[in-house]
Amino acid sequence: MQKQRNGRALPIRIALGLGLLATSQLVLAHGSMEVPVSRVLSCFNEGPENPKSAACQAAVAVSGPQFLYDWSGVNQLPAGNHKGFVPDGQLCAGGKANYAGLNLPRTDWSATNIAPDANGKFEFTFNAPAPHATTDWVFYVTKDGWNPNQALSWSDLEGVYGEGFCKFSDKAKNLPVISADKRYKMSCTLPKKTGKHIIFVTWQRSDSAEAFYSCSDVNFPGTISTYKELGQLRAQANLAEKSTVTFRLFDKNGVDLESAQIVADFDAQTGADLTQMNIWPYFLAQKVNGTSKFVSVGVLQANGAVAPVQNAQDNRVYSRNGQDYIYRVDIAAPAGVTPKPTTAPALTPTPAPVITPAPVVTPTPAPVVTPVPVVTPKPTVAPSTPTPVVTPKPTVAPVVTPTPAPIVTPVATAPATNACVAAWDSAKVYANPGNTVSYAGRNYQNKWWTTGEKPDPASQWGVWKDMGACK
Repeated sequence: MQKQRNGRALPIRIALGLGLLATSQLVLAHGSMEVPVSRVLSCFNEGPENPKSAACQAAVAVSGPQFLYDWSGVNQLPAGNHKGFVPDGQLCAGGKANYAGLNLPRTDWSATNIAPDANGKFEFTFNAPAPHATTDWVFYVTKDGWNPNQALSWSDLEGVYGEGFCKFSDKAKNLPVISADKRYKMSCTLPKKTGKHIIFVTWQRSDSAEAFYSCSDVNFPGTISTYKELGQLRAQANLAEKSTVTFRLFDKNGVDLESAQIVADFDAQTGADLTQMNIWPYFLAQKVNGTSKFVSVGVLQANGAVAPVQNAQDNRVYSRNGQDYIYRVDIAAPAGVTPKPTTAPALTPTPAPVITPAPVVTPTPAPVVTPVPVVTPKPTVAPSTPTPVVTPKPTVAPVVTPTPAPIVTPVATAPATNACVAAWDSAKVYANPGNTVSYAGRNYQNKWWTTGEKPDPASQWGVWKDMGACK
């Protein structure tokens, strides 16, 4: 007997990993902290339209999903005067109203476990799709006893304003050099902390007044680690049955080193359903940990070990030897499954025309009430002649006759919703979200700026949203 799966399986093909997660469509992109991951980038990685954690869902409820697509733009023009431009309680949003969801005081923001190496150092990684000339980077951490139930303020931060616990500056001649995969890597001496804290970072440009801000929720387990975090291994959705999930590892120059693979199905030994987004990362991590020569996948433990967990977002990829690696997770649905998700959106517009006849039917009973007074004079004739009693009954038939007429009218308008709009143009720039195009017999709508990217019904997380078949 075949086992019943929980949740909705989405056949998708996505790529995750350092430098490989949907940054190509961003305009005016600048950056955010990747290790430990910032709030805005963590929520973006969960999926802007359907974040998984309660904290990210609350942030989207406040600010809408667009700010997650713009994860690299938490900025101001302070020319170094950060306090003057970013008020208390608005640090994580950089003082910007459209990022206000990041300021929510909550205890359930997803936190990264961080620990220093034997020398007390930790390497921070900043993802910068658009690098800039720099005046300084300043790293702050919250004070012991800070209150996570209140929005972060400048007074919550430890150390001297403008210095923090770690600083890189043009003046000190210690600015980091950006890597080939558009990352800044900065090694800092970690403050001695335990428990949950926020690491707040400012990045001030030298070629402009512009500065960028980043909040990373972290947990200090109070241990020394021999591992170096490379980034997250995160699931965004359940998988189609028999999907193939491949973890690929490259050296820092992009040379292929090794791979590990699982198939989304019921596990033969445990019976676990590997199509579920909180399950397959755990089994993939186990496969990597058992075969890789270079990395481990899981969560950093209090004893310094790394162990995988059954969670869609908590597992991290760690270098065992302190070297830099690039990793990628490829998810490929089995052949013939990809058309299925396009059917679901096609059903969405169908109910809309059905709702419109309802107001048409509502006024119909009103005329039915008016004939009632007409019936009352008829009974006066009824005692003398039964014939008039028969005549009011035909008046019921006309009431029934017009009723089907309004129902026919909206049905005729339904095909218009399936009409193909203007064809997608590979040379055109679709600068604003909401542009509708047609391609290969389907309508699509862009979710953010794009040009030259072909609409694809198999791309669940791409720029084009599939609006259904058209004629």
